[in-house]
Amino acid sequence: MQLSFTFSQNLAGLLVIFILIVFPFSSAYRQSEISLICGSSKHIDNSYVPHIVKVMDSIQKQVGSRNWGSDSITSPSPKIYGFAQCHDDLSSLDCKICFCQGRDKLPRCLPATSARIYLNDCFIRYDKYNFFHEAIDPMNDAVVCGEPKHPLTDSILKFKKRIASVIHNVTAMALGNGTFATAEAKGGDFSVYALAQCWNTLDRDECRKCLVNAGSKLSQCAPGSEGSALFTGCYMKYSTEIFFKKSVESEDLYDNTGIIVAVTLSTVAFVVLASFGAFIGYERLSKRIGDKTNPRLSPNSSLCFTYEVLEKATDYFADSRKLGQGGAGTLGYMAPEYLVRGKLTEKVDVYGFGVLLLEIATGKKNSVFSQGSSSILHSVWKHYKASKITDMVDPGLKGVFSQKQAEKVLQIGLLCTQASSSLRPSMNEVVQMLTDAQCEIPSPKQPPFLNASVLSPDSSADSCITEVSLTCNSVLNQQTASQEALLGDPSKLTRHR
Repeated sequence: MQLSFTFSQNLAGLLVIFILIVFPFSSAYRQSEISLICGSSKHIDNSYVPHIVKVMDSIQKQVGSRNWGSDSITSPSPKIYGFAQCHDDLSSLDCKICFCQGRDKLPRCLPATSARIYLNDCFIRYDKYNFFHEAIDPMNDAVVCGEPKHPLTDSILKFKKRIASVIHNVTAMALGNGTFATAEAKGGDFSVYALAQCWNTLDRDECRKCLVNAGSKLSQCAPGSEGSALFTGCYMKYSTEIFFKKSVESEDLYDNTGIIVAVTLSTVAFVVLASFGAFIGYERLSKRIGDKTNPRLSPNSSLCFTYEVLEKATDYFADSRKLGQGGAGTLGYMAPEYLVRGKLTEKVDVYGFGVLLLEIATGKKNSVFSQGSSSILHSVWKHYKASKITDMVDPGLKGVFSQKQAEKVLQIGLLCTQASSSLRPSMNEVVQMLTDAQCEIPSPKQPPFLNASVLSPDSSADSCITEVSLTCNSVLNQQTASQEALLGDPSKLTRHR
């Protein structure tokens, strides 16, 4: 017998959303996102996401050794070009962390064929054409200006002149040094600090063109206390507070665990995206086949094993190899109603996702789920009832995470794993709870472990039609837009600015 582990399209989309929401908790060292710009055109080729993954993997290795990297795939199509660079004042360790955190954020632009992200200390971009020598782009180049933070006793005119002076000096120094410089203008109430960085793919003339244009636009931020020029070929910033770093190769503040987690999770995020793309293709193909009785049931001729192979794989059908008992299936992800009565509904997917949600948030694997056991579900439920649910967050984070977000994720996990399937939210509602900051998360009504009264064939829970009630605005409209964007509807994807 072939067991098909099926997912709805909602669940596949939710896996991508979940990665984007949960992965930021995984690193204690945050890089502030300045701007994420997504292209307007959308990809339709199933190979596009895998090509992005491959290019980003290559760039990640280069960044690890020299703080910048570029790569491309031109054949077979579709073409994809990628680039990333950290500012030259960044240590190798900080650069790796910045790249990993930026790479985690880029999938928010999919299915756009291009994206660029500016973080405090690094820049990442991918596109469908060779942009390596592109200095300026009037359509996407931007300046972000801050408000004046300090009262000035000297005149605004003098302060503006000091800003113009430091911008001029840092531009000249960067061109003299090659691609990077920092500068300081003293005097008056506050010193003004500046940084200029050209991307290493530009030649000298292209770098000059970018820095001159960026400096001209950036000077218009005065008398703001800070400003950033986010240009295609360079980055420039000034501030009344020092913000650039001394280049240090070894810093006691960080440990190897942080970098391992950051690199691993950024890679996993893109791999899952590739799997997501393949899954959507498979789903659409199954629908075209049109077998309404069981579109995922494969004919015998497609099976890749024989009776002899099964016999050996199951140790001659030993009891220890029974489905869900360690050898041929994972008990911890299966909904109780399916295990006890073989009842298969869409809420079985919700339960399995809830277990996955709790496992990732706690950093522990769920193996059993009976009351009184040491299962993760039981432990999270006990901490929830004691109002200490955030104590279950992965200890590897060393307490550095958003308490509010962690509580939200864990509570959603408990909602998804309630023993009665009728009490679990739908996948649409789960997506809404994870993506809508204004959405109120309901309280779980039932513990996530086996209960005879819930699972017995005569249980009134099966006839209960109670649904999780959400106090969210425009649930259906927002969810439909989110799904269509994830599944590739070009008319529904919002451009990030």
